[in-house]
Amino acid sequence: MREQLSQKYALQNRVDDQKEVFLERYLEGGMHCLLIPRNFAPLVSVQLRVNIGSMDEEQSEEGIAHVLEHMLFKGSKNFPEPGVAANLIESAGGDVNAYTSFDETVYYFNAPKEFLFDGTQLLLDMVLRSTLDQGELTRELEVVQEEIRQGKDNPSRIVSQNLFKSFYDGTTRGRPVIGYVETVAAFDAPKVRHFYEKWYKPNNMTLVICGDFSAESLNDFLNLEAKNFIPGTIPLRVCRDSGNETPDGKVTKLKLPRDFSLVQGPFQNLRFVLAAQGPCLESDEAPAWDVFSSILAHGDASRLSRTVRDDEQLVLAIDADTYSPKKPRGMWSLSFYTQIPKAKLALSRSLDEIVTLANFGPDTEEMVRVVQAVKAERIYALESIEGIARNAGWSLGTRAKLDYESVYLSQLEKVTIEDVRQVALEICHAIGKGEYVVSAAGTQDEAMPWAQEELKEFLVKWHRSHFENQTLPTFEHLTPQIIQSETPSRILKKQSLLDPAAHQWAFSIGQHKQVHFNWKHIKRLPIVSFYFAVQGGGLYDDSKTAGLRQLVAQMLTRGTQKQPYRTFVTELENKSASISAFTSKDLFGIRMDCLKEHAERTLEMLFDCLFRPAFDPEELRKQIAENRDALVAQKDSTGSRMAKIMSPLLYPKHSYGLPLMGNDETLSSFERSQVVDAWTELISSPQKLVFSAAGDFDETKFFRTIERECKQRFGQSTQTELHASPHVIRNFETPLFLEASDMRLGFDSLEREQTHIQFGLRAYPITDTRRTSLELMTQILGGQGGRLFLDLRDKRSLAYSVGAGQSPHLKAGHCLLHIATASNKVQESIDGLQQHLEEIATHNASDQELLRAKAALLGGHAQSSQHIQTHASRLAMSDVFDNPFDHFLGFEERVQAVTLDSLRESIQGLIQKFPPILGLVGPDSTWRDCEKRSWGPKVI
Repeated sequence: MREQLSQKYALQNRVDDQKEVFLERYLEGGMHCLLIPRNFAPLVSVQLRVNIGSMDEEQSEEGIAHVLEHMLFKGSKNFPEPGVAANLIESAGGDVNAYTSFDETVYYFNAPKEFLFDGTQLLLDMVLRSTLDQGELTRELEVVQEEIRQGKDNPSRIVSQNLFKSFYDGTTRGRPVIGYVETVAAFDAPKVRHFYEKWYKPNNMTLVICGDFSAESLNDFLNLEAKNFIPGTIPLRVCRDSGNETPDGKVTKLKLPRDFSLVQGPFQNLRFVLAAQGPCLESDEAPAWDVFSSILAHGDASRLSRTVRDDEQLVLAIDADTYSPKKPRGMWSLSFYTQIPKAKLALSRSLDEIVTLANFGPDTEEMVRVVQAVKAERIYALESIEGIARNAGWSLGTRAKLDYESVYLSQLEKVTIEDVRQVALEICHAIGKGEYVVSAAGTQDEAMPWAQEELKEFLVKWHRSHFENQTLPTFEHLTPQIIQSETPSRILKKQSLLDPAAHQWAFSIGQHKQVHFNWKHIKRLPIVSFYFAVQGGGLYDDSKTAGLRQLVAQMLTRGTQKQPYRTFVTELENKSASISAFTSKDLFGIRMDCLKEHAERTLEMLFDCLFRPAFDPEELRKQIAENRDALVAQKDSTGSRMAKIMSPLLYPKHSYGLPLMGNDETLSSFERSQVVDAWTELISSPQKLVFSAAGDFDETKFFRTIERECKQRFGQSTQTELHASPHVIRNFETPLFLEASDMRLGFDSLEREQTHIQFGLRAYPITDTRRTSLELMTQILGGQGGRLFLDLRDKRSLAYSVGAGQSPHLKAGHCLLHIATASNKVQESIDGLQQHLEEIATHNASDQELLRAKAALLGGHAQSSQHIQTHASRLAMSDVFDNPFDHFLGFEERVQAVTLDSLRESIQGLIQKFPPILGLVGPDSTWRDCEKRSWGPKVI
């Protein structure tokens, strides 16, 4: 048994000059334990990380680690009933889940701090003392097979699995973590138990606990729990790879065989990936590869995003990435998503840009931007208890342990221009030597852009044309240096009685237009989030202008009157800041997220977007083309297809029923003058403009900026080139309900492994107090402890994906019950959804169900409250929907006020007034049967 120890680590990185203290020890039985006290939120995050993943499976066990992950939720010694673990944790206001990777399996929950001991005890029992019942296994194997089928419907998943299969050929990383239908179907309880007993030992696990707790009390509790831990012999983990490992742990270069996977199927566009060998996680070269990938194709300011995506519009999306496992070899990949006729040119242009980097390297500004972005990501990762726990637990698996992040950042700052150039050169030569793999999936209706031999010859000629008999320039090692940028209104000021840190400052401008600035200081991290929002958005669209307001929002950040698009995006990314405009059915707005040091400049840029957009004709043409390509891409998405058939049925003859992005006909008709007029109407018509901010900022400076900008825009008669005449304020109508003659069944034929099914129910608007009851209804039906999951998934094994949700809007909302299932299970799945909807409307839920739903809803609210952006969003959304600015602070009171009777009455009233509709997306045969069948809820 390992020696018991307790050791404190103080990392070099600091936040607000407070040391980040970690308490590390080994429990009785050899379980590794890491405690991370953090008291900025009354929450805890607990992870149990098991050192076993799919790479440890024998050939006959392919997928068994993932199956076992599912099974540990199906009953344990002290909690034998399936779903009990999830139910108890959700009842306490937490959430629980797990995932399996190549290297490890992780079980975790997040919950209020009061549930720490009970939740940890439950998690340990679930993982260490599983019952692995044969009957439950039989049912769960069907669920896993549905999950595998779901993956076969996703072209991106197909490309990824084929890529790993080719790249890691002959190794366990070449197999999908989830396994295959054939191997999974053959598992039985003895086989699963053998794998469980072989690997699931306390001395093969790490327990990570982060949050608000007393270290002394937690230590006492863990010592007591560990008395029953029984250690065991852990098999030597064999990494079955063809690489050669040197004594210092490094892996020699491999001769990666050239391989191609070119698949055609019922898809719309082409997904293409080219991969070459990269470094493993702990290689000293890894930071340089990450910098290269970011400069090449990560973010809007990256080279390929600017050229191949934006300027030439050859792709809908493009990315470069380095997958770096701990060992034995990593994988660098270039991927893009495009229409087949554009694929050859897209690949050629992308490869040419890599050559440019190999010849000349990046510029200093690009180097600085990447380093700043990584540092900003680190700060944002510290926002939540869960994020801190996840990063620390992952770091423990490296040689540097808890110092890994510091080591990595230190190495990152030392990366030079020459280092990045050498990475580009290495990739070029790997392609030239044939050490690469290609994976692609495209539509069966068009010929693939290359046959295998044609693509091979294309890459040979490309390399020969650039590198044969050429001498490349050399550069000195240059390290970038990070440069740090250095008549009053009558104000009505309010302070929230529910939270003294929340404030509202308001004033009037123009013709009685109200401006509200809602703000809250949260100074734990140097982060700022800012929102502007008004009512409008898709509500302003009609059948001839569908997609116009979405287009306006997209164009706000494609250049301003002060900065062209490229300059604007580059400055933002240099500051690791983001500005994005948004539309919804009801709202139009813009938001920013940045570090404190760049807050004032980023705010200026936001107002340039909002009040001084360029609406450059060429950028407008590009955006419209991108949106039209996106409409084609949506045909591969079952969710997008479902929304297209369900929305008009839920909201007949109303703008809510229109697609927010529009359609090909409307997009083709838009001109710049329409966009300008639509923008003017969106920001000028509303009588109330809502701004909000949260984080570490100077509220006086922010307010003065808001005041100045609004007065210039609305308080004076100054005309600009984009300023149009005032618009009449619209009085939007509430959507009609279905009439007796209207269709209640929508379907879309799509040849896939699964059929996707939704029951849709019109619901209350966002301002209706009964909406809280609907949120609780979806919790009772959904979630791992909910009725749909326990019955349709756990008991009947109808699906992997099943649940419920609701979307409130200003004039009306809707609830959805959904399931994705095999074609032969469609009718039973429809009956199951219908049965549960009827039961919850006709009979009261149990006291226990309502308590669980309330706890889960409040727990999720608390989890999201850790993020600064969430506070800024809530301060804006409460106000813009005509509630008090601190209305969201009364969420718990509204939830607790719901009773079983009020819950039933709210649901029953909806179904009586608006019987649900049914939508199906899947193979033709599945919905033809439903079309002939008489269906609908029973009379209530």
